[in-house]
Amino acid sequence: MNTIIILYLLFCIPLRILIYTNFKNTKNLKFSGILAIAFGLGFLYQYIYKRKKGILGQEVWWDNNRIIYGILYLIYAFFLLVQEKNYHFILLFSIIYGLNSFINKHYIKKN
Repeated sequence: MNTIIILYLLFCIPLRILIYTNFKNTKNLKFSGILAIAFGLGFLYQYIYKRKKGILGQEVWWDNNRIIYGILYLIYAFFLLVQEKNYHFILLFSIIYGLNSFINKHYIKKN
Protein backbone atom coordinates (compact mmCIF):
# COMPACT_ATOMS: atom_id res chain seq x y z
CA MET A 1 0.00 0.00 0.00
CA ASN A 2 1.21 3.46 -0.90
CA THR A 3 2.73 5.51 1.97
CA ILE A 4 0.39 8.44 1.25
CA ILE A 5 -2.63 6.16 1.59
CA ILE A 6 -1.35 4.74 4.88
CA LEU A 7 -0.59 8.22 6.27
CA TYR A 8 -3.99 9.50 5.26
CA LEU A 9 -5.97 6.59 6.65
CA LEU A 10 -3.93 6.15 9.85
CA PHE A 11 -3.03 9.77 10.64
CA CYS A 12 -5.18 12.37 8.89
CA ILE A 13 -8.66 10.86 9.17
CA PRO A 14 -8.23 9.68 12.81
CA LEU A 15 -6.82 13.12 13.73
CA ARG A 16 -9.84 14.86 12.22
CA ILE A 17 -12.21 12.49 14.00
CA LEU A 18 -10.36 13.16 17.26
CA ILE A 19 -10.66 16.92 16.73
CA TYR A 20 -14.33 16.48 15.86
CA THR A 21 -15.09 14.48 18.99
CA ASN A 22 -13.08 16.81 21.25
CA PHE A 23 -14.62 19.97 19.83
CA LYS A 24 -18.11 18.57 20.43
CA ASN A 25 -17.47 19.21 24.14
CA THR A 26 -19.55 22.31 24.85
CA LYS A 27 -17.60 23.27 27.98
CA ASN A 28 -14.74 24.95 26.08
CA LEU A 29 -16.39 26.50 23.04
CA LYS A 30 -14.36 29.74 23.20
CA PHE A 31 -11.03 27.92 23.46
CA SER A 32 -12.04 25.51 20.70
CA GLY A 33 -13.09 28.49 18.55
CA ILE A 34 -9.70 30.15 18.95
CA LEU A 35 -7.97 26.86 18.10
CA ALA A 36 -10.17 26.47 15.03
CA ILE A 37 -9.22 30.01 13.92
CA ALA A 38 -5.56 28.98 14.11
CA PHE A 39 -6.26 25.86 12.01
CA GLY A 40 -8.23 27.87 9.45
CA LEU A 41 -5.59 30.57 9.12
CA GLY A 42 -2.90 27.88 8.91
CA PHE A 43 -4.66 26.21 5.98
CA LEU A 44 -5.12 29.56 4.22
CA TYR A 45 -1.47 30.52 4.81
CA GLN A 46 -0.29 27.22 3.33
CA TYR A 47 -2.62 27.66 0.37
CA ILE A 48 -1.45 31.22 -0.35
CA TYR A 49 2.25 30.37 -0.03
CA LYS A 50 1.94 27.02 -1.86
CA ARG A 51 3.62 24.85 0.74
CA LYS A 52 4.31 21.61 -1.13
CA LYS A 53 5.21 19.36 1.80
CA GLY A 54 2.82 17.99 4.40
CA ILE A 55 3.30 17.93 8.15
CA LEU A 56 5.16 14.61 7.91
CA GLY A 57 7.28 15.71 4.93
CA GLN A 58 5.20 13.92 2.31
CA GLU A 59 4.21 15.34 -1.08
CA VAL A 60 1.03 17.44 -0.91
CA TRP A 61 -1.80 16.36 -3.20
CA TRP A 62 -4.49 18.36 -1.36
CA ASP A 63 -3.08 21.86 -1.96
CA ASN A 64 -6.16 23.01 -3.89
CA ASN A 65 -8.36 21.82 -1.02
CA ARG A 66 -6.55 23.90 1.59
CA ILE A 67 -8.64 26.96 0.78
CA ILE A 68 -11.80 24.89 1.36
CA TYR A 69 -10.46 23.57 4.69
CA GLY A 70 -9.37 27.05 5.75
CA ILE A 71 -12.79 28.51 5.07
CA LEU A 72 -14.55 25.58 6.74
CA TYR A 73 -12.44 25.91 9.90
CA LEU A 74 -13.06 29.67 10.02
CA ILE A 75 -16.81 29.15 9.65
CA TYR A 76 -16.57 26.45 12.30
CA ALA A 77 -14.71 28.84 14.62
CA PHE A 78 -17.37 31.51 14.12
CA PHE A 79 -20.12 29.00 14.91
CA LEU A 80 -18.27 27.96 18.07
CA LEU A 81 -17.73 31.52 19.23
CA VAL A 82 -21.37 32.53 18.74
CA GLN A 83 -22.45 29.18 20.19
CA GLU A 84 -24.43 28.08 17.16
CA LYS A 85 -25.99 24.73 18.10
CA ASN A 86 -25.10 22.94 14.86
CA TYR A 87 -21.43 23.89 14.83
CA HIS A 88 -20.22 20.30 14.69
CA PHE A 89 -21.75 19.69 11.25
CA ILE A 90 -19.13 21.98 9.67
CA LEU A 91 -16.25 19.83 10.92
CA LEU A 92 -18.11 16.65 10.04
CA PHE A 93 -18.53 18.02 6.51
CA SER A 94 -14.76 18.65 6.43
CA ILE A 95 -14.11 14.99 7.25
CA ILE A 96 -16.52 13.78 4.57
CA TYR A 97 -15.16 16.26 2.01
CA GLY A 98 -11.58 15.18 2.74
CA LEU A 99 -12.38 11.49 2.45
CA ASN A 100 -14.23 12.11 -0.81
CA SER A 101 -11.28 14.12 -2.19
CA PHE A 102 -8.87 11.36 -1.16
CA ILE A 103 -10.92 8.61 -2.83
CA ASN A 104 -11.40 10.74 -5.94
CA LYS A 105 -7.66 11.50 -6.21
CA HIS A 106 -6.25 8.05 -5.44
CA TYR A 107 -8.88 5.63 -6.71
CA ILE A 108 -11.02 7.35 -9.33
CA LYS A 109 -8.80 9.84 -11.21
CA LYS A 110 -5.38 8.36 -10.29
CA ASN A 111 -3.35 11.30 -11.64
